[in-house]
Amino acid sequence: MQPKTPQSPSYWRRLLERLKLLFRRKPEPEDPYAYRTAPLRRPPQGKSGAAVAELDEEE
Repeated sequence: MQPKTPQSPSYWRRLLERLKLLFRRKPEPEDPYAYRTAPLRRPPQGKSGAAVAELDEEE
């Protein structure tokens, strides 16, 4: 049995089938938000937690 040469049509057909298998899309999940991350909410810049915290007054 002789190895297939890159010029033969069957070689290209098998190569194309393997590439399709490799790059095929995954089936979509039932939940459309299953693979999405929640948006990142950053705190306001320039304000620390101490600026918002209430200070205890000593009498």
